[in-house]
Amino acid sequence: MQLKRLLMLAAFPATVSCCGDDDDEYGNFVSNRDRTFVSKTAMSNRAETDAGTLAATKATDTAVQSFGRMMVAHHAEARKHLQQMAAELGAAAPDTTDAAQAALLLQLQTLTGRAFDSAYIVNQVNAHKAAIALHEEEAARGNNSRIRGWAKEMLPRLEMQLYKADLLANGYR
Repeated sequence: MQLKRLLMLAAFPATVSCCGDDDDEYGNFVSNRDRTFVSKTAMSNRAETDAGTLAATKATDTAVQSFGRMMVAHHAEARKHLQQMAAELGAAAPDTTDAAQAALLLQLQTLTGRAFDSAYIVNQVNAHKAAIALHEEEAARGNNSRIRGWAKEMLPRLEMQLYKADLLANGYR
């Protein structure tokens, strides 16, 4: 009986430490979903700053130029915060665009005048709808509490940007 009690007491600390440290349930673990969100969002922010820089210099409509400058400022700030958070959490935040974004940027570089303004601003509507959907998904289903919170925090700004882009795009549809 004494041996049984000693074995139980010896096993108890291992049981407690095994069961009491489940990061997955408490939002500290960076899941594959979180990593995908960080990667896609980082590339999107880079595409927004690159396209916004083009709009600020190539657009003929001063409202589109202004919108482009706003995109550069907002998405450069978001990119900086996301990269810092990702580095702290050990997640990759690439400072590049994906293939589709790179192709769009190449297309925008070839356009001028109203054709540029139209292509840029209509793309902004589509890009912001996609970004909002991505952030809503992470806010609802992401595992890591910091990344999930950041996604929620960014939604109002993205929604405001979509609203402004949509207003401008109405003049080009």
